[in-house]
Amino acid sequence: MQYNCEPEVIALTAGTIDEKSIKGRMPKIETHMFVGKGEKAEWYDLPADKAPKYETFECGFQKKLNAWKKVLTAPGMG
Repeated sequence: MQYNCEPEVIALTAGTIDEKSIKGRMPKIETHMFVGKGEKAEWYDLPADKAPKYETFECGFQKKLNAWKKVLTAPGMG
């Protein structure tokens, strides 16, 4: 997933990665998002890494997303 408000970042959902088919090193996990009750798949166990875990979008990203939405809904943009 890639958002227009942060085009330099690409996010993947854990369930879309087939680790056995990856040649070379796995990409480094930088954050875990949507890990709250009812958000994370029950069958998926989070790795014991030091990556921060968020129940929603990380605060800074949410602010970028809100600003982007404001631009898109401005008069003359929609």
